[in-house]
Amino acid sequence: MSVSGCRVGVIYGEEMLLYSFPQPHPFRKDRIERFYEKLPELEKEFPGQIIRVKPRMATLEEVLFYHEKEYVDFVKNMSMDGYGYLDYGDTPAFKGCYEASLYVVGSTLKLVDLVMKGEIDHG
Repeated sequence: MSVSGCRVGVIYGEEMLLYSFPQPHPFRKDRIERFYEKLPELEKEFPGQIIRVKPRMATLEEVLFYHEKEYVDFVKNMSMDGYGYLDYGDTPAFKGCYEASLYVVGSTLKLVDLVMKGEIDHG
């Protein structure tokens, strides 16, 4: 298949803006906002190839497939407090980081499902 024929799934929704670390971390919502602003232009440039996909939250079962329950509980608590680090200093906690992360994980899994079903080629 040529690149020109690929269907690319793009998670599109305000929920994705929740995943925003505090300054000076580069993972902030402004990078997603800029992409969302550019998206209509990309859709015109590649008609029918960009498929907007609504975000979804991961289930606890999905998260526990990879993470230990103790770590999930730790992230939940840090999410309520809104400060500190989720690791050894690279991933800062912020209020709502647990829920925001559920949207990132769930949306990623949704894209994988769509690729596996053949509904999109990339996500």
